[in-house]
Amino acid sequence: MHVKQPFIFQATMLLNSKILIVDDDRMNRLVATTILKKYGAVVCEVVNGAEALKALVDMDIDLVLMDIQMPVMDGIKTVSIIRQKVSKSLPVIALTASVIKGDKKKYLEAGMNDYLRKPFKEKVLMDMMALWLNKSKRPLLKSEPEHVSPTAQLYNLSNIKMIGFGNDGFVAKMVKIFVEHTPGQVAIMEEKYLQGNYKAMGEIAHKIIPSINHLGIISLKMQIREIEKKGRLEINDGTIPFLLATVKTTISQVMDLLKKEYPS
Repeated sequence: MHVKQPFIFQATMLLNSKILIVDDDRMNRLVATTILKKYGAVVCEVVNGAEALKALVDMDIDLVLMDIQMPVMDGIKTVSIIRQKVSKSLPVIALTASVIKGDKKKYLEAGMNDYLRKPFKEKVLMDMMALWLNKSKRPLLKSEPEHVSPTAQLYNLSNIKMIGFGNDGFVAKMVKIFVEHTPGQVAIMEEKYLQGNYKAMGEIAHKIIPSINHLGIISLKMQIREIEKKGRLEINDGTIPFLLATVKTTISQVMDLLKKEYPS
């Protein structure tokens, strides 16, 4: 019986490919940049659609990774302008933490070429790069290392350690971004709820989702998505205070442990 061999990506697979990452979240940009540079890509980072349009005028870009929800100009508006004024053929991949049914169809109809859900695995991202940049992969005689299954602990850094490929500095930088930004985002999210601004509360929850996923805080995945959903639909059904308290308490516990593990 023929056994299909697993594939591994060549270290020079993306050599000199110019990738534009458009995302207002530092952690998301760092993850994508670290993976892409590992395979030889030249990466440019911007934080909103307006900056992306300027970059596309100034530089010769081969592919764009485009976040959907951003300040100044979002991904849907940006890709519309790209298709009208820049290029109809430039590959643009939608990046989103959303799990709403029908989103992929909406993004494709808006002008995106494909859809990548955050947080993404290295293999999923590289498969997409291979597809849209016409890059080849080579078979390997042994299987790729298995991703470590999440445990019941407060957080699990195995995924970002795998992405960092043994680079402790990358992991420490991801932790630093989380420590510096996430508690403040949680506090603002709670403040927006108390003000009755449920939509803003949901938007902040959406921004927190990638950080929770990157650090493997699996106990909060359901809660943070529920806050996002209730905020988007502007629902206040009495469960939100409990959800917010759970997020706040867990993030505080994670912070305490992270500071001990990464004291710098």
